[in-house]
Amino acid sequence: IEQGAPTLAIAQGAGIEVAAPVRESVEEKQRTHYAVRWMSKPLATAAQERVGPILLLDASEQLFLKMKEDGPVIWVKPGATFEEIEPTVYSMDWQQEEQFGQLLAGLEQKASFPAVVLHHASEPCNLEVGEEVTRELDRGLYTLVALCKALAQETRQAPPKIISVGATPLASAIGGFFRTLVLEDPRYVAKSIDLQDADGLSLAEKYTIIRDEICDAERSTQEIRYQNGERFVSALVRQHEPAGETQTPLPLKQNGVYLITGGMGGLGLIFAEYLAKNYQAKLVLVGRSAAGPGREEKLNTLTSHGAEVLCIQADVSKPEEMERVVREAKARFSQINGVIHAAGVNRDAFILRKTREEMEAVLAAKVYGAINADLATRDENLDLFVLFSSVAGVMGNVGQSDYAYANHFLDSFAERRDGLQKTQQRPGRTLSIDWPLWAEGGMGIPQDGVALLERRTGMSPLPVQDGIQYWEDFLRSDEVQGVALYGTASRIAAFISEAPRQSRRTVSTVGQAIDSTALLAKTDAYVKALIGKETGLDPDRIDSSERLESFGVDSVMIAHVNARLEQDLGIFKELKGFPATIRFLD
Repeated sequence: IEQGAPTLAIAQGAGIEVAAPVRESVEEKQRTHYAVRWMSKPLATAAQERVGPILLLDASEQLFLKMKEDGPVIWVKPGATFEEIEPTVYSMDWQQEEQFGQLLAGLEQKASFPAVVLHHASEPCNLEVGEEVTRELDRGLYTLVALCKALAQETRQAPPKIISVGATPLASAIGGFFRTLVLEDPRYVAKSIDLQDADGLSLAEKYTIIRDEICDAERSTQEIRYQNGERFVSALVRQHEPAGETQTPLPLKQNGVYLITGGMGGLGLIFAEYLAKNYQAKLVLVGRSAAGPGREEKLNTLTSHGAEVLCIQADVSKPEEMERVVREAKARFSQINGVIHAAGVNRDAFILRKTREEMEAVLAAKVYGAINADLATRDENLDLFVLFSSVAGVMGNVGQSDYAYANHFLDSFAERRDGLQKTQQRPGRTLSIDWPLWAEGGMGIPQDGVALLERRTGMSPLPVQDGIQYWEDFLRSDEVQGVALYGTASRIAAFISEAPRQSRRTVSTVGQAIDSTALLAKTDAYVKALIGKETGLDPDRIDSSERLESFGVDSVMIAHVNARLEQDLGIFKELKGFPATIRFLD
């Protein structure tokens, strides 16, 4: 429960009478089309005085040498083991949480605990070179996860501002990770900076940008881009619904050949059936797992519509297997007209509890899969290359920091591929669709989680027919990235803009004189009972000063607890990752 939760609303849950809720008018659920737009937004004022100390994570010393001219900066470069080379220069394994903990403890003892952590992705990364992709992930996402885990153990210091600077789709995707970080722990200020013209910037120009962003007092801006000397911020903007019949014809062929990764999964089969029913397509369905029960029935449904189907078992995260898929598809059908990259898995857990293995599984399908599918088909005469992303990439989602990162990468990758297509280096148009939760197919959540989602955001699970309509709308548009948000339009818009919500309740004067000590005791017992029910622990064994992670609470349990809070108290206060301890009424 967030600090400052309405005392009188909680009092109702403790048995104190309040007025009945005000009824709201019913608004029909509908499709709403959003797009990411980069809006020009100069910094409010030029930076005058730099904050410090600053902890710099960088493989190169150039920025460190420039920064230390202005104030205290500690440089940490990648290495095999932890080593203090000089009082302000360290070497360590960036992926090791324990070594970050050792670093932070030492800096705290020196009264040099950082006010800012600057993560600088200074090394070039060619996405066509697997070793460079792995290095970028190691020194990017995996490093920031290890850092945040170590910072979570710090109880005596406020979290530092975290800024990540880079110039590749993998670096840009840190924006998705940061969006989840601040949901799980709202104390953080974190932002990613995409330097589109990094190669053309002098060291002095780059440092000026970084210095000004460090001193920027704005807390809400999380994704920034510099291009042609101008500063832009990312924004979700609602678009007019396409006019349907008057739009550009769909780039789909009768009897066309379409390769679908994740082809035997929920969304893969939905779109396989769409292509079979409407285009009698030749389908190449790619999946990592062997055929499961019920496959024949599904395949028979596809062939009954006039489709031809080739199923191939392959791991799309391995380039040689993706190349084999293309060879087998062409041996059977001679050509490939389009690719739908629908492969994906999620491994929900708070950042504090994320394991390397869980993150690797998520990135394998999304990140490596997209890169390999693109490379394996770059010489084919494609009409389209479609990436199935998620709204988690543009909004973040508690428990899905790696999933948000991976889907943000798909969006950034689509922008990169579109640029290559415009210079005749890639065939076919590129589109990334950020899907919400689907009513069928996709990655489901419990029903009480659905109810919570609708109350919290206005978004509802997407019906299949509306999903198909989104697909056609985005294909007919000129968008490289389309964001599909289905539900109550006004509430979705309010959620996106973070407009303050008016209270839905009026409280009578009965609750004006509440014994705060008694209320605190009742609230303590009430929340312990909720946690105990979810974890199976005796409420008497739950210590209010302990982190909830220590009781094994996960994101599914959070959904259940939040739904019960809404049901019992008539309020919603999101349990955002429990950054410190259980806090009731502080």
